[in-house]
Amino acid sequence: MADSSSSPEQKQLLREIESRPMRVRKLDVVEYSPQGDAATRPLVVPGTITIILARAGSAQLARVREAARKGQALDAELSALVYEKYENRKPVSVAEAVARICAQPVIAEIRYGGSTILSGAAVADDLELAVTAVPYNGGRLAPGGFSLVERYREGTGHQLEGFILASAPPLTEAEKAALQQVPEDQLELNVGQVHAEALPFIATITVVAETAVFAVAWTKTAWGLMSQGEEHIKEDELQNLGPGASARKLLAIRRKILEGRG
Repeated sequence: MADSSSSPEQKQLLREIESRPMRVRKLDVVEYSPQGDAATRPLVVPGTITIILARAGSAQLARVREAARKGQALDAELSALVYEKYENRKPVSVAEAVARICAQPVIAEIRYGGSTILSGAAVADDLELAVTAVPYNGGRLAPGGFSLVERYREGTGHQLEGFILASAPPLTEAEKAALQQVPEDQLELNVGQVHAEALPFIATITVVAETAVFAVAWTKTAWGLMSQGEEHIKEDELQNLGPGASARKLLAIRRKILEGRG
């Protein structure tokens, strides 16, 4: 429920979402190891869960999914398919972005376990794929843990489909051991959320690609930071932290890279 501090745009989107029926389906997870570097602009960055959505029947989505499952070294080519239409897009206001989302026949939400990790997502009319990413510390994922929630306009025949690319970061043996000890009922600690500290609805605007925030900026920045050397947690600190706190701290490291903070 929107509170008194919610912006008019937040309230508008919430009202639209709540007015629609919903359907829920599980999303497949493909474990994927990027093959490339910042120069080739690979499809994903290690230490992320990448969410790829499209309208049902998308040939482009099927191609990306099949290549990822086969582990094919097509990063540069696939990245061009995904990103080429993002690069020249001009930013719009939050109000305009939200208006465009509310006009879509399907508005999506992504859940992992009991947490919503992305909300207010849609595929723009002139795009075939919508892509965004959240931090991932490399720990175990709950079986069947990701779901696509579609809030659809009654009478529409439109549907979305998608899948998840899970790319583990480089981890020390001690970090791997600590993550293995995270209890089954706390596996949500291993995956972060899309959120905005400075810009409302950055998740929404990113997925709809109404700004160039996602495709142009973060992959190159993240790979550049990674090339400077990985940050790890020492074994004695891991032991003092315990499994849950270790998982949270390893996730914080991935968020720092994803957000381009050295």
